[in-house]
Amino acid sequence: MNPKTIDKVGKGSAILVIEPEDYTDAEIKAIKAKGYKVIAYLSIGTISTERSWFKKYSQYKFKQLEDWPKEYYMDMRKTPWRKFLVTRAKSLKKRGFDGWWLDNLDVYEYYKSRGMFNSCAAVLRGIKAIGGYVMVNGGSEFFDTAMDKKMNLAKLVDGVTQEEVFSRITNYSGRGTFGKQTVVQGKWYRK
Repeated sequence: MNPKTIDKVGKGSAILVIEPEDYTDAEIKAIKAKGYKVIAYLSIGTISTERSWFKKYSQYKFKQLEDWPKEYYMDMRKTPWRKFLVTRAKSLKKRGFDGWWLDNLDVYEYYKSRGMFNSCAAVLRGIKAIGGYVMVNGGSEFFDTAMDKKMNLAKLVDGVTQEEVFSRITNYSGRGTFGKQTVVQGKWYRK
């Protein structure tokens, strides 16, 4: 997707989520001039070997994600990682992004502890405080715990999305083969 074809790709959309490294500041400005809200993708619960910051923060990684050979869950309890995420979000805001689509909060599901929960919440609060639209992809177990604790979710996020509710990726080879979501998993996502 580039600024010249954005109207074709984004037709009917008010908000576009894009990979920040794929766009210059001028391109972001041009997309926004067309009336779109532009949201930056930012993985908070994982790190990819392809990111320029991998070497600096890889010491805080956990296991590799299933089906994503270059991606690792991160230990959100590590202060340098949390500070980096908030600093990164601030730099994206300065580039002109209207907010963030935060991915991989499901790290809490796999490494559940009070410290992990509090650390995830601290990152969300830190990014929300910058000012901008905060959308989280997934993280259902984190949000279940937050609701059990009667937390004010509006102080953490503006919205939550969930991938693969009705469809699912059946081939992770990079070509993205899709199929229908299983009945059991689909029901769980919609609960």
